[in-house]
Amino acid sequence: MIPFQEQIFTYEDKLWTIEVMQKLSRVVLLPDILYEYRFLPESITQSAEIWKRRQFNAYDAYDLILDRLRLYSKQAYRGAVRFYFAFCYTDLKNMYLYWRDDHSRFHNTWRRLGKLSRRIRPGDLRHGKYYLAWLFFLLFGWL
Repeated sequence: MIPFQEQIFTYEDKLWTIEVMQKLSRVVLLPDILYEYRFLPESITQSAEIWKRRQFNAYDAYDLILDRLRLYSKQAYRGAVRFYFAFCYTDLKNMYLYWRDDHSRFHNTWRRLGKLSRRIRPGDLRHGKYYLAWLFFLLFGWL
């Protein structure tokens, strides 16, 4: 049995699934959809205040996901890097207009994007804007 990591409460299901998949010797794919994800706009997980607490936990989860996938599959790793970078970059971009209101959060997001940028290698990102953002953070992420 593979337990959930207690300190990870955002994207814990993705991390757990990757850990389980790495232990399996064989996988059978079913054509049926047996899982339903509900997105409820009024859900507690969708509130801005809750997201402020979950944001960095999501980054921690994706750092662990990248660690696992790097050893398992280059293609899956690159897909996760692309998602994580776009996710973190979008967070920072959305905070830019009100960074003075929450300078600490903005600065911490900046630092996490810089840390992630140092993990990325040429070819990991596809889109031009993310590639340029990656280069920018490689050069100025230490600010």
